[in-house]
Amino acid sequence: MSELRRKHELSNLLTVVIENSRAIPFRWFANKFTCFFCRSRFDESSQLKVHMAEEHEDAKVTKILRSLLGSCRLKLDVSDVSCKLCPKRIEGFENFLEHATTVHKLTFNKEMRRGVLTFKLSDVMNCEECGAKFKFFGTFLKHTLKYHSSSSSFLCEICGQGFVAKKHVDYHVKTVHNDGQIDCPKCDKTFASKKAMKYHDEVAHRNPELKCTKCHEVFTSKYTRNRHLAIVHDVKTLQFRCDQCPQVFIKHGCLVEHKSRVHLKEKTVTCQVCGLKLFNDRALQLHMVKHSDARPFECEFCKKTFQRKTTLKMHRRIHTNDKRCVCKECGKAFVQTASLKLHLRVHHPGAEGR
Repeated sequence: MSELRRKHELSNLLTVVIENSRAIPFRWFANKFTCFFCRSRFDESSQLKVHMAEEHEDAKVTKILRSLLGSCRLKLDVSDVSCKLCPKRIEGFENFLEHATTVHKLTFNKEMRRGVLTFKLSDVMNCEECGAKFKFFGTFLKHTLKYHSSSSSFLCEICGQGFVAKKHVDYHVKTVHNDGQIDCPKCDKTFASKKAMKYHDEVAHRNPELKCTKCHEVFTSKYTRNRHLAIVHDVKTLQFRCDQCPQVFIKHGCLVEHKSRVHLKEKTVTCQVCGLKLFNDRALQLHMVKHSDARPFECEFCKKTFQRKTTLKMHRRIHTNDKRCVCKECGKAFVQTASLKLHLRVHHPGAEGR
């Protein structure tokens, strides 16, 4: 089916659904519910529902065709799919489609049902396929697309997982099922994937251009090199000094945050969920992870997921055998600082504080 034909058929289905039921089409963008018609954005699904009732009760179907995204599947809130043509109460989107064709003789291409994702938006949402419960829609949507998407027409021949595009299958095979041995051209180590080898190269064979201009130290980023120059070699041009204490910073923003936290003790940002007061938007962003069941950071080696990027980086060291925490007493190396501290307490009592 051509893209133009697909849009026409999908538009016809949407016409039947929106003109004759109370189902609500919506978009999901940047972790917000977005009105399908006017692009207004809302934090809560209840706000979207009120907006739709007040602003788009009699939405013009002609706007829908112009709003259709080229390859994305339409999202519908089917919490209420009551028929507008008769008083019959209907439960379930499939039942409404059946009712529309048999009772009201409405016609549409039933195959276009695959182009629609249906959800019952509420404070706690249930997956109708497997019964899993979700508090946050972003997590629910990711779950639906990964495990219950009927549009997954490209399958991994190794594990059977479905994808919406061939490039996604190729990427999946490379990062998950690559059992080959990739040799590092700079040393004798081998890795199971290109990603693992690339990460090893970035850590073990650091860019010589990031070498300190005053000594032989080499760094992984300009920030760590500039920090080294400012603190170790006392380069004044890279320093931002606090006028109230001896602290020195290499970023002006860090100095401003330091003053706000330490000297002014200003907590100007409030969490709308629990009321906790924080110093800035960045602190709020980090804090909000506690109120989310989302785990957006996935390890490319074992597919384990994490709430924070920093936790993923620490976990990734296990796969790359990056033992950067070295005991100064015996030379034994560890992946995590916590493991090193435990080692010191057990094998070198009293050395931890030295």
